[in-house]
Amino acid sequence: MNIIFYTVVISVIIYFIVKYIANISSKKLSKGIRFILILGLILFAILFALGGRFLLSLPLTLASLALLKLKGLSIFQIISLFRLIQTLRRNGRFSFNNNQNKNSSNLSVSESCKILNLDENKKTILVLGGSLGAKSINEGILNNLSIIRESSFQVLWQTGDYYYDHILSKKIEEKNLVVKSFIKRMDLAYKVADIIISRAGAIAISELSYISKPLILIPSPNVVDDHQRKNANEIFRNGGCLLVEDKDAKDNMLNQAINLLDNSEMKIKMKKSLGKLAKPDAAKNIVSKIYEQI
Repeated sequence: MNIIFYTVVISVIIYFIVKYIANISSKKLSKGIRFILILGLILFAILFALGGRFLLSLPLTLASLALLKLKGLSIFQIISLFRLIQTLRRNGRFSFNNNQNKNSSNLSVSESCKILNLDENKKTILVLGGSLGAKSINEGILNNLSIIRESSFQVLWQTGDYYYDHILSKKIEEKNLVVKSFIKRMDLAYKVADIIISRAGAIAISELSYISKPLILIPSPNVVDDHQRKNANEIFRNGGCLLVEDKDAKDNMLNQAINLLDNSEMKIKMKKSLGKLAKPDAAKNIVSKIYEQI
């Protein structure tokens, strides 16, 4: 019923428009068309000035690509893909500049320590367990609070959202321990870290290799095909990290970190090895391959 109604309405509107055009002179018609074109261009310009950032945004581009399940690449897909590439190029998370400094933040170590509530005069162990956290890594800290309390170093500890409230309930107030559920400014955390303790996921490995700081990897056993162990073993085989089993983290993790802090020779070796394994131009190379296909 709605279709019939809309059809009748549209037909009536078209009828009156045609009748109006038929009753006016060609001179008036040309002026009218010119006016409509100018008005349309102005409205089009205003639309893109106000809404262009959304209309050409990355989420909308990705949604558009997902809807177009066509074989090959249409013109629209090529344009959308180009917009995606341009967005990635402007995104600070990805490095397309060969001369870009590895420490992306322009802040000094002293300023970074101040933002993270750390003491710039102490060595820092950065402990990461992913956004949700890692039980074994968290236990490795909780089980050694007395050592941290009496130490000359400090720990920046990302507990993960899942464990954060539970850990806060223990009323931990160690002067050498900064506890966070999630670290938003990872560039600052990487900058101040002397040693990093982490899981061994692919993204973590790529970042940590690029940062090239002395590293202790604790692969999660609860992943598909045990892929974190394979990642960690490759880094370990090339001398880029120490490897601690998940089941041993509670008792062994912090002791390994303390020993590494005092081993300058091993730290230098790790930095060099990680630097060789790093792929700083990975995003640029991927984009180049995409360009080759289009």
